[in-house]
Amino acid sequence: MPFSPAFPVPKAAILDIGGVVLADPMSDLFDAMSGGDPQRREAVTARHAQLRAGLWSGRLPEAEYWEELRPLSVLGSPDNWRGLLDDAMAPLPAAGRLEEISSRVPLAAVSNHRSEWLAWPLQRHGLHLHFTAVHVSDVTGLVKPGAAPVLHAAAALGFKPEEIVFVDDKPANLTPAAAAGFLTLRADSAGAWAGTLLDVLS
Repeated sequence: MPFSPAFPVPKAAILDIGGVVLADPMSDLFDAMSGGDPQRREAVTARHAQLRAGLWSGRLPEAEYWEELRPLSVLGSPDNWRGLLDDAMAPLPAAGRLEEISSRVPLAAVSNHRSEWLAWPLQRHGLHLHFTAVHVSDVTGLVKPGAAPVLHAAAALGFKPEEIVFVDDKPANLTPAAAAGFLTLRADSAGAWAGTLLDVLS
């Protein structure tokens, strides 16, 4: 069970975005960049891994990221790549339950992402309306794994860690949050986690 009877009912919730609310776009992007060539895809993935920390923290400008990947890609102009990202970041099933969750507790988000990548998908699907704040790593400079991004969001909400449930699809992100005192719930792509959370909040 994700929650123990010893835990109080959370007073607020903090959600990851990619893999929880919106589909993670990176796999689709790498597939398109590689044009179906496994070796090219491996090269794109490896270069992204080298650039990832700078990209998510905001130290690496987005334009420089695209320029680093351009020689490995079959897509041509980076102007085309943003559209692929937008299309890939489709709402996951749990997105349809955010309104109900946010009607019961304050809801914030933390994400290892680029704010310019997240803003349009969230707005296009009206999901931004359900969050009191969306804390994106390229703005805060705080990157998961590690509890700092979640603690930052908790402080903005005005609740203690033990009063908040943090939802993420990656165990590596949940473990440090749990050590910092947060309730944690692992998200699944089918969105069953939303029903679990609503049951606890009812």
